[in-house]
Amino acid sequence: MHEANKAAPLNTASLISTNSLWTISYGYVEAICQQAAGPDFWPAWWLDGQSWPADWEINVLEDDGGNDGAYHCHNPAGGPGASVSVPGATTGFHSYAAHITPASVSFSLFFLWLNSFEIG
Repeated sequence: MHEANKAAPLNTASLISTNSLWTISYGYVEAICQQAAGPDFWPAWWLDGQSWPADWEINVLEDDGGNDGAYHCHNPAGGPGASVSVPGATTGFHSYAAHITPASVSFSLFFLWLNSFEIG
């Protein structure tokens, strides 16, 4: 390790962007993942429009590195959402999904539908 980096915190960040490579207007998206643990992590899976923040933002998963998960959708004026406890979120793999229609977004965890929010 380089001498200057010995005192540096062990923060690691990554971003997977599909901007200009893949788009979705409506449909079903799902990821099976294990969240990173610890206060320095912010695991999140966001779907943002090309005109973000003017477009809706759909957060299929957003957490603070613990065993909770938030899912919500919002526009610049705010929007509906909810949090859910995800036992073992940082120690095992779980399914997080969203079904997007012109009128609503529905979220699921462990293949169980949790909630649906009107967006249209």
